[in-house]
Amino acid sequence: MTKIPLAALDLVPRSEGATIAEAVRNAIDLARHAERFGYERYWFAEHHLNSGVLGAVTAEQLGRWGQAAAGRCAEGAEGTRR
Repeated sequence: MTKIPLAALDLVPRSEGATIAEAVRNAIDLARHAERFGYERYWFAEHHLNSGVLGAVTAEQLGRWGQAAAGRCAEGAEGTRR
């Protein structure tokens, strides 16, 4: 059977009342879990003007933090503009 590589896309949601640091810690924790479950890539999405997700921190920076925390899982960041 062909192995299909798994990837995750994290919007890095920030719950009401939570700090940005808490949201980042949650994202890093989720990236570690994804790696343990066999995900090969973990993407951070960059979204602006949405109070429910981190926009103050760029996806590139989140990717650096995630990469520092993860092991073999490839970290990536992507943003789209309209």
